[in-house]
Amino acid sequence: MSKPITKLKDFREKRFLSQTELAVMAGVTQGTISKAENGEKVSLGSIKKIAKALKVKPGLLV
Repeated sequence: MSKPITKLKDFREKRFLSQTELAVMAGVTQGTISKAENGEKVSLGSIKKIAKALKVKPGLLV
């Protein structure tokens, strides 16, 4: 199992977004957000989409 992307949850919660809201903004599924936050494998493309939606660099999420 990969290290959980706890920074992702921090960024999401600081913006008062639910996983579903962030998923819609990023164009990914809520399951993808959940997997990323729980350390499951997520594609680099998904990480880039999530980072763009949060207006942060992808490197800040990993």
